[in-house]
Amino acid sequence: MLVAAADGHPAEGAAAPAAAAAASPRFWFAITRNGETHFEELSTAETAWELPSGAVLLPISAMAAYDTVGEAYFPLLDEEGTVYFEHAESGETLWNLPLGARVVPPPKITQ
Repeated sequence: MLVAAADGHPAEGAAAPAAAAAASPRFWFAITRNGETHFEELSTAETAWELPSGAVLLPISAMAAYDTVGEAYFPLLDEEGTVYFEHAESGETLWNLPLGARVVPPPKITQ
């Protein structure tokens, strides 16, 4: 069970769960330019004017980390649908991206 803060989000320092073996969700960024918002998929750079059904919208902190050169983290979902991040090399999981981190597409799950 996850430890939640008063705002309903996981408490800082709460351990993030291991990745589920289900199919990988598709993670999207919201991008606003000239007052218009569109969405871009993390893995494919596909764009859409409306967030597709079943898509997972990444937090703004992930968008800021998309084009950086820091250590790589990929987004995952816990059992309750909350986004968390896993370090691409160490496997360490965090609820919030560290400063200077970059977001990369999650690995494809093969069965």
